[in-house]
Amino acid sequence: METTVGVNGTVYAIEVTATKIYIGGDFTQVGGQARNNIAALNLDGTLDTSWDPNIIRLEQARTVSSIYATDTAIYVGGNFSAVNGATARNYGAAFEIANGSNVGTALAWNPNADSTIYKITGNGTKIYLGGLFTTMGGVERYFLAAVDSTTGALDAAWNPKMSFYVYDMLIHSGKLYVVGLFGFANQGQGTEATRNFGANFNLADGSDVGAVQSWNPNLDNVVNAIAYYNDQMYLGGVFNQVGAELIDYAARVNTTDGAVDPSWDPVPDGAIYDITISDEGNIFLGGAFDNIGGVDHKWVGLVNSSDGAVSAWDPVLTTFVSDTVYALDISDATVAVGGDFNRVNGVATHANFAQFRFPKISFSVTTSSADEGDGTVSIVVSQDIASDFDLAFDVSVDEDSTASAGSRFVAGDYAFADSGPYTIVSGELTFDLNIDITDDETDESDETLIIDLI
Repeated sequence: METTVGVNGTVYAIEVTATKIYIGGDFTQVGGQARNNIAALNLDGTLDTSWDPNIIRLEQARTVSSIYATDTAIYVGGNFSAVNGATARNYGAAFEIANGSNVGTALAWNPNADSTIYKITGNGTKIYLGGLFTTMGGVERYFLAAVDSTTGALDAAWNPKMSFYVYDMLIHSGKLYVVGLFGFANQGQGTEATRNFGANFNLADGSDVGAVQSWNPNLDNVVNAIAYYNDQMYLGGVFNQVGAELIDYAARVNTTDGAVDPSWDPVPDGAIYDITISDEGNIFLGGAFDNIGGVDHKWVGLVNSSDGAVSAWDPVLTTFVSDTVYALDISDATVAVGGDFNRVNGVATHANFAQFRFPKISFSVTTSSADEGDGTVSIVVSQDIASDFDLAFDVSVDEDSTASAGSRFVAGDYAFADSGPYTIVSGELTFDLNIDITDDETDESDETLIIDLI
């Protein structure tokens, strides 16, 4: 576990950048210093003492629900009416980044929603907002809107008009994927479509503006979280069915039509509130569960990207009142966890926020060569620090490879000696990935096999 500071209230939002960690929620102190509902931390978990936007909460909870960082601004959504102590901002605001030379001054960006913003994301000139609102800048916008990234002015042409709340969203390949508590998209318009708790749209800066797309996972209940990895979408919530498949609380669906992959099924026993995924495919689930796949893991767990099997990693979060992880984010093999807990592994100083360092996996060499007569070639996969749990990984063959795959039944230039996923076992640093080279009588030119870690 990395060095972190204690927070005296619930953490609902985490955004990790290259230089800072931003946390938001319902709190008044971070590391014993006054911070109203938002703070910037250094990457080592210590408080940035110069940055203090001072967001004023309303009577309701979830003062800060979402934080989105760009190179020039920190965008914040939640349930508030003023920032910097007195500057009017209804439910959404933007601030100078924490760079050591400012105090978190509010920028001109002011979308002026009429109710809570649960999620903020963007793609340059546009910022997308999802939540409980029904107007944006005084103009009717039901639960989803696009605004200018500098001024916050509403995009008048883009009106997806959801039937109810939007809780999370992400941008992938020119589409905006949204999840939440809704049954229809483009409601009351000519392109109205039934979309139970998940939908996607063309973005506001493209052609066919705002049109609902074919992605339709068709769940039976609320989706709180969505994450992307390796051409798949991972969903978390309180659902028990996806399409025709009975799957509880966490599921994997494709990015085109939303069809579920039933082979990935971690089986948590309670609601999922957030999902974050490392570059290596380690999938972290946070929520209000007591076990994953029948194994005790309270509120946070690590599962693999192949079948959802749970890792032995277990930080043991404890609390006196609530029992939930609401926010996760990961950067450079360090996962940040926020929620409502007062101890991590028995340590009280990690109340409501903690960081955990994970091994970084890579090939020990970037290139290797072999002759047909060499038989089996071993490629070493290594991690930079030993862990106290088995770490699963898998590989894929890049489409630019010129060598042809083989198997037990089909001849080819090569075949993996063992099928994945593979495991670097607890306490070990390396794994030998064995590739069988086919030796035949055909005289061939050099061929290339390109392997990617997934």
